[in-house]
Amino acid sequence: MKTKVKVTAKAGQVFFPNMNEDGKTLKLGKDGKQYGYVRLQQDELQFGKGPVTTKEVSILQQFEEKAAGLLKEGMELPGNIVITDSLTPFFEGQDPIEVPIRDEKNKETGEMRVLTSNGKPVYRDYTHDVTGTKQDYKLDYDQVEVGAAVATKLG
Repeated sequence: MKTKVKVTAKAGQVFFPNMNEDGKTLKLGKDGKQYGYVRLQQDELQFGKGPVTTKEVSILQQFEEKAAGLLKEGMELPGNIVITDSLTPFFEGQDPIEVPIRDEKNKETGEMRVLTSNGKPVYRDYTHDVTGTKQDYKLDYDQVEVGAAVATKLG
């Protein structure tokens, strides 16, 4: 069971502040505090037809600058990253999930398709659950034939 997430950094930087549209000045919250994002990462097991593998899942979690200052690269925090699928967008303007089309040899063709469930587009949200008790909620996905090629069922 997933119970820890890891703080990651880019070029040694853990905290990425919210910036105004000009990209040069800091954007403050309504409370006058500075907020930004920290990338949290977790490896999850992938079960399929072959050997069990791992897949990296990460999110950008909003933090107050002062709280983010306590974080260090590689530090582990309690909880897990929860994946939730839905047939309705989680926010205005959200695009549905696209997945690569695979041929009969399970090789990617270079084309993409929208992931569907019962013929409807699937939307996905990632959240950090500090309790570590929430489980992923993934829909059953449609298996779609494309000519002689088959787009594999994910899930």
